[in-house]
Amino acid sequence: DAAPDESVGDAVVLALNDGSAAIRGEAMRTLGAMRYARAVQALTDLVQHHRRGPVAAAAFDALARIGYPTSRPLFDEMLGSRDAVMRRTAVEAVARLAAPADAQRI
Repeated sequence: DAAPDESVGDAVVLALNDGSAAIRGEAMRTLGAMRYARAVQALTDLVQHHRRGPVAAAAFDALARIGYPTSRPLFDEMLGSRDAVMRRTAVEAVARLAAPADAQRI
């Protein structure tokens, strides 16, 4: 896969701050689909701020799809979440990182 165009990706990151919840949600889905690594910090901030609910779940799903190694501590934390959706997403994220030792933790 070719790396996403930074000007497009950065514009989508800016849309995370849009006044419309629908636009913010689509921005999160798009960043995950793009696997846009430059969005990792902004998405992580959203997960850590909201912790639960649809915004946290959408941001965490985008992080899982991106699968950037610096997100591992958050993925590991969410493996123990009480929220089944967050746990499932964390399992998918850890699997994307594909470290053989992770099979025991999942």
